Amino acid sequence: MLSKYNTRIHPREYEVSSDQIFSDILEGTNIAKEQMETVKESFYRFFRNEARIYPEAEDVLKKLLLRGIKTATLSDVPYGMDNRFALEDIRPLMKFIHFPFTSNDTGYREPSGKGLEALSE
Repeated sequence: MLSKYNTRIHPREYEVSSDQIFSDILEGTNIAKEQMETVKESFYRFFRNEARIYPEAEDVLKKLLLRGIKTATLSDVPYGMDNRFALEDIRPLMKFIHFPFTSNDTGYREPSGKGLEALSE
């Protein structure tokens, strides 16, 4: 089931929600749908294991903020990862980012320019 949603195997321009993906996955198991959030947390922990913030990121973002320059992020998320997981990785920087977007917010994945168009609006 995971390979069905793996964008390296099956590239797609649109984003698919984690609820849809994990509903499909849990359907083939004995795990109750009520356990979906616990399953998601365990699954996404793997992807977040190696997330790191570059040491200079806070200083650069702070300088941009002081100059009145608005900042934004736009990241694809693995397997529809909910923003609460994806944005947690940059939590220390959130006070400097005006528009923290992921492919969940725009509905589109890279390389589609539609995500950037949505962000610019």
